Amino acid sequence: DEAQDTSPPQWQLLRRLSDEFFDSPMDDPDARRTLFIVGDFKQSIYSFQGADPAVLGVVRLDLQTRARTQHHPLRDLSLDVSFRTAQPVLDLVNRVMDGLDGITDPPRLPDFLAHRSARKQVGGFVGIWPVTKVEANPRILPMFAPPAVQLPEDAAAQAAADVTRRLAGMIGSHRLSSGRLLQPGDVMILLRKRGRYYKLLMAALQRAGLPVAGADRMTLQDQIEIKDLLALGDVVLLPEDDLQLATVLKSPLFGLDEDGLFELAHGRGDASLYARLMSHRGADSDIGRMAERLSHFRAVADRASVFSFFSTVLGACRQAFRARLGSAVDEALDHFLALAQSFGNGGGVSLTEFLALVRGSGGEVRRDMDAAAANEIRVMTIHGAKGLEAPLVVLPDMLRASSNRDRLIKDSQSDFVYWAPSAGGRPDFVTTAKMQVDDAAKQEENRLLYVAMTRARDGLVIGGWEAAHQRFMKSSAYERIRDAATDMGSFVTEDDGTLRLQEDAPPAPVARPVDTSPPPLAKDADKPLWLG
Repeated sequence: DEAQDTSPPQWQLLRRLSDEFFDSPMDDPDARRTLFIVGDFKQSIYSFQGADPAVLGVVRLDLQTRARTQHHPLRDLSLDVSFRTAQPVLDLVNRVMDGLDGITDPPRLPDFLAHRSARKQVGGFVGIWPVTKVEANPRILPMFAPPAVQLPEDAAAQAAADVTRRLAGMIGSHRLSSGRLLQPGDVMILLRKRGRYYKLLMAALQRAGLPVAGADRMTLQDQIEIKDLLALGDVVLLPEDDLQLATVLKSPLFGLDEDGLFELAHGRGDASLYARLMSHRGADSDIGRMAERLSHFRAVADRASVFSFFSTVLGACRQAFRARLGSAVDEALDHFLALAQSFGNGGGVSLTEFLALVRGSGGEVRRDMDAAAANEIRVMTIHGAKGLEAPLVVLPDMLRASSNRDRLIKDSQSDFVYWAPSAGGRPDFVTTAKMQVDDAAKQEENRLLYVAMTRARDGLVIGGWEAAHQRFMKSSAYERIRDAATDMGSFVTEDDGTLRLQEDAPPAPVARPVDTSPPPLAKDADKPLWLG
């Protein structure tokens, strides 16, 4: 299965395991060996893991040749029926994908087949939101004083706010083909990568009060809540570390604000921040209660295991983390506790060792977004959404991103790695290798678009934002989708510039009333003989 994501070395192993199948007798069911391969060239998006979809076509032709030579039956089937996506969405997919580079691999694989939906008599919708544009307005920063904390106002931030506003208007009011209203758990937002725009979008959704799931893939050490717990561990081990103690005091673990921290730290002379804090211990004040809490945490760490220590901390402070960072922190906190428990089960007892372990390994965690039962919006990468689906899929970042200008080029034929300087100073063979790499990347981008669009069951929404040196309309997926929608002729333009295709499910047929009265008796019916 998923043969399009199989790398050449994996294919070599599979062929060596299956080559002898052609020597098995076909007339003996017990000795006959069979090979079943299923794959979709259009969904090959893992070249960074070594997958080469072209090998799928090579293997296909080779199996056909061997089967024909040795008179073995071979069934080569093409599937064009989708059991997931509604026909209105598929109509757009068919128009966008037809003729796109990298979607098929002729002559080794068939041309693109227009998709049909198995979900008959259901409606669907497609929306293409207008592109977000913001005029450049650089801030004038003060010369000496620190600038005031403000929310970002660039195109990416405004686009994240626009997506949030539109989704908030749809949730609870837009009706799906099933007849029920759209809920947060019905929405999946797909992005190319987890970059700055991902963080802006997550923050905008959380500020709007929309329930949103955590990241599909995260590194524990990079989560702010885990950094706070690690800093607390440092303070427990070395309370004289003023910087870490200040970090912990401002975290949800204690909740001290900037003014309170300045008042506590200012004018303490040579005394450490910890000594100044402990001088308030026992006082009936916020600072006094913080001193008591830190003393309690240190006492627990002295006598309990690493797992018990952090369990005690989170038992007291989990709600504070939720209040400041949202319910999505539960995922990272639970994985952190599981890591502490596993550390203890393996014989670990040192808090110092555990902190070094987490910081050294990073603690990468991948969530199963399909198994999440919570009614939350899912925000994830297109790669992470492979195999998943949602009633509504939103693709909010479909303009062309600026290239990464990677100057190291790998030749696909020789596997040599070349340094590719500017176009004027590179040899022809390096230029050829670079063009091949660029073409392969573009083809995989097209396949990535196919995967993203076909995650939708009932509805698909396309959006984008334009910014100098970051996002461009020309030759973008947004431009191709918009042009395809315009050519279809079935989209309408709404007042805000949105292109929309809406096909409602036909009304259910009205059931005829069933006559339950007994049939009338025949007037002249003959009596049976046994009645006499």
